[in-house]
Amino acid sequence: MKDFDSSKDYYDILGIDENATFDEIEKMFRRTAMRLHPDSGGSEEAMKALNEAHTILKDPVTREAYDSSRDVPYRRTRVGASAPLGYQDRPNVGAPAGYGSEDFLGRLISSLVFLGGGLIFFLVIEANWIFFLWPLRLISLGILAMSIYWTYAAFKLKQKQLKSSINRKLAEIGFWLLIFAGGCGLFTIMIFMH
Repeated sequence: MKDFDSSKDYYDILGIDENATFDEIEKMFRRTAMRLHPDSGGSEEAMKALNEAHTILKDPVTREAYDSSRDVPYRRTRVGASAPLGYQDRPNVGAPAGYGSEDFLGRLISSLVFLGGGLIFFLVIEANWIFFLWPLRLISLGILAMSIYWTYAAFKLKQKQLKSSINRKLAEIGFWLLIFAGGCGLFTIMIFMH
C-alpha cells in the first residue's frame, strides 16, 4: 500500500467526485495532466500533486484506506458541492453554518430581512397603486405572511428555553400583539397613502 497524506483532498486535486469510477479518475487525470504539465505552461508542483492524487485514487485498496482516514466534515456528492443535510452521519462533526436546528439568531435575522424586504415591496406597490398591479400586491402580502411565519418559527425556538409555562404564554401573547400592532400600523399607512 502506498503512503498518503490524509489532510490533502486528492478528489479536489483531481477535480472529481468521491464516488468517481476508475474510468472517470483516469479520464480526468489525463485531461488535467495535459493542462497542468510543465510543457503546457503548468507548474511542476501542481503536476506532482496531480500524480500523487492519481496514484492514491487509482488503487482501490489505497483509496479505501485514504477514504477511511480522512477527517472531512461532510462527504461531497459532486464537485464544488456544499454541505448536504447528511452531516449528522458523522458523530464527531457539528452542523455546518446555516444548518443548526437551534440557530435562533440566524433564523431571526433572515426572517427580519425577509420582513423588511416584504414591507418595502408592499409599500412601493401601495404608493404606486394602479389596478393592474394587484398580482404584485398579492405577492407582497405572501412575502409578509411567509416572513411572519419564519419569525414565529424563530420565536418558538426561543420560547422553548423559557422555564415557566406562564412565561411561555405571556411571550406568545406578546408576539401576536406585536404582529397585530404591526398589521394595524401597516393598515393605517395604507389608508393615508390613498
